[in-house]
Amino acid sequence: FPVTILAIKRDNRNGMRIEAIAVRGVSGLVVGGAISAYSGIPLAIVRKEGDGSHSDYPIEYGDEFSRYCFVDDFISSGKTLSKVIDALGDRELVKVYLYKSAEESILNYQKPSGYESRMNVPVESWML
Repeated sequence: FPVTILAIKRDNRNGMRIEAIAVRGVSGLVVGGAISAYSGIPLAIVRKEGDGSHSDYPIEYGDEFSRYCFVDDFISSGKTLSKVIDALGDRELVKVYLYKSAEESILNYQKPSGYESRMNVPVESWML
């Protein structure tokens, strides 16, 4: 995840103005929490439906911001990203950062069919 931190800091220096880092569910919390701590950008957890928590809020700890990036391991169908965009509502998703462990190659990664027209968010990806 150091590459993600550097990319987020680079993009903010270049005017992207990311106010919060969005992650999906508890699985994104581990990497997202570390990226948030090292980058100094607040973390927002986008809850999965039926996650068994005691919260009714779709976004935890960061719903007061208006410009988000989304950090995830990969996008295969676009469903998770679509749900994040739905949860953000009127807030703006400015970029998606994808990471994948070296053991799980993303060399053959392709954006889902219709991705650009549906999501219209730049994506940056790499292997850890």
